[in-house]
Amino acid sequence: MADGGNNAAGVTDFIKALMGAQFDLYSYIVVLLGGTQDAYDVLQETNQQIIRLEGEREDLVNFLAWAKRVAYFQVCTWRSKQRRERLVFDDSLLEQVAAAASSPERSASDTVHALNECLKKLPAYMRELFTARHVDGVSVKELARRENRSPDGISVTLHRTRMALRECIKKSLLLGKLNV
Repeated sequence: MADGGNNAAGVTDFIKALMGAQFDLYSYIVVLLGGTQDAYDVLQETNQQIIRLEGEREDLVNFLAWAKRVAYFQVCTWRSKQRRERLVFDDSLLEQVAAAASSPERSASDTVHALNECLKKLPAYMRELFTARHVDGVSVKELARRENRSPDGISVTLHRTRMALRECIKKSLLLGKLNV
């Protein structure tokens, strides 16, 4: 930021940019986390990190792109903590979703909309299983007990569900891009 009298203007611009980015950052984090309840906490951690890094960043033309990159690393940090506790999306899926959600041609709300639409297209059983696991955080063991199936069987179904969602989101976003 600039020195002297421009410092107050720089701080005001920074605050406006950060406030204006909140919906897109939250949407982006929700997509990366698969709609978990932890998105708000990760957003707060992201905001704190953005504030800490503000003095170090050079004038970037695209504040939102920079902020999303900070959010991506905060999600990675959250995921590494969660990895010890439960199954989360694999890294390649996270990277693909992050790339799709970061694209300048589409907003995070497009990706969230695509995810919601794709969830609706799943068979009810797969949608309920996916939601229980990735939104409610129910363990694979507990799901296996509830469904009277093996944990391996549940894991395979969840994997197939994630792959179906990945393809559906990719197609949905591609079609949306072509229809623009």
